[in-house]
Amino acid sequence: MPNIESPHPYAHWMLHEIHDQPATLAATLDRYVNAEGFRAEALAAHVIPVEETREALLPICEVIPLQLLSYRMAINNGIDVDNPRNLTKAVLAE
Repeated sequence: MPNIESPHPYAHWMLHEIHDQPATLAATLDRYVNAEGFRAEALAAHVIPVEETREALLPICEVIPLQLLSYRMAINNGIDVDNPRNLTKAVLAE
């Protein structure tokens, strides 16, 4: 893991690792450049911006656009999002 002075060194390391793979990288960001000058959009092919907010609320703010993206991708691929395949119903008996 590279020595990155940041509150999230693992996330930066993972961005570099994924960027080295033959894949398209999309990232949700609350700011494009952090205090150390790290530019995530230089590694990501697509950036989904979210509003800056408290650190504790960021996971919620970042997950909602990704859920909407996955919903729209499923609809475009013809997948019935209200009745997914291979989903078994759980019945709880008291």
